[in-house]
Amino acid sequence: MINSIPFNVVPRHWLRLYTDAALLQSLGAVVLESKKEVWLESIRKLDMAIIVAGAVGRKEWILATIRDIQAQFPSPDDDDDRPLKKARLYVEPSLLYAPNPIPVLHHPPSIDTYLSTYLKHPFILRGHLNSSSNPPWPACNRWCSTKYLLEKVGRGRVVPVEVGEAYDDESWTQKIIPFTEFLVRAGFDAQDLPESSPLYLAQYALFDQFPELEKDICYPDYVWSSPPPMESYSPPDDIIVNVWVGSGNEEIVSPAHTVIGRKRVWVAPPSCRPHMHAHGGDKDLADQYMTNTSKVPILRPTNDFKTIQSDYPEFFRHVWPVSLEAVLEPGDLMVMPPGWWHAMRGEGSGPAWSISMWY
Repeated sequence: MINSIPFNVVPRHWLRLYTDAALLQSLGAVVLESKKEVWLESIRKLDMAIIVAGAVGRKEWILATIRDIQAQFPSPDDDDDRPLKKARLYVEPSLLYAPNPIPVLHHPPSIDTYLSTYLKHPFILRGHLNSSSNPPWPACNRWCSTKYLLEKVGRGRVVPVEVGEAYDDESWTQKIIPFTEFLVRAGFDAQDLPESSPLYLAQYALFDQFPELEKDICYPDYVWSSPPPMESYSPPDDIIVNVWVGSGNEEIVSPAHTVIGRKRVWVAPPSCRPHMHAHGGDKDLADQYMTNTSKVPILRPTNDFKTIQSDYPEFFRHVWPVSLEAVLEPGDLMVMPPGWWHAMRGEGSGPAWSISMWY
């Protein structure tokens, strides 16, 4: 029932049934079996209740049961404390995908100034999440450590990831994998790994599953500013917080202020919509769902972005001249109005974390 129709219209009672079944199965298995493999499978089922059904009506029970099962495990193995892969020296190349830089403000605007002057255009505050003008984010340092992350979330956890460089690739898919495996594949391990498809933990409410990590961030004042409704955008009833984690090396492209790692950001104003060559039409169902996604290969590896100009003439005539670009560094805050077209790409080596707050 959960998979047979669009998820946003799944009746709540099916989500509750899935949650209760996962909880009862896990409790029964732990009571009847003392094997580590059984406990790990029980934790996986409980995580699936959060991932698939949002742990409807049972979130605290699910999290408490996971903690109780994890308490039965021995101490983490020594190899869980592998060092973070050392990042290569990073030099920002000249702008390739946009002719204009995203404005950088030297001082955070007040709430009144933000609402009156900066509400309708993106801007960046360099190092804001580490500065004295904003409560510093412990995440900027703590989330570089495999040991810290595993200590906080515990053993046996699983997460949903996207497999592939971008969600509009034909080979793109999704899967559930152990959190430890994801950390290694995303670059948190000093070991050299065999070539494999990039993994991306994308637009995911990670703090619902790992609330312990939410204590390492704080909310910028702008999310409480109550901006007025804008065209085609109604503010949510509450702040929506999502986490994005992937590798650098230009592996992940997503058609989001940075905590650790670096991300290249490309943006264009809402007025560009008629010229973005967006997906849609009478093709398959997935294509119809991507009407907010451009076919133009922005931020994809290339020596000269303009070589595709003949394929997308409307884009280069109307969008490219007004587009903007920047690289977000660790601790940077970027504020972007709703409706702006945007693309992101991990830069440098090692993992990149970012958190988006929709308000």
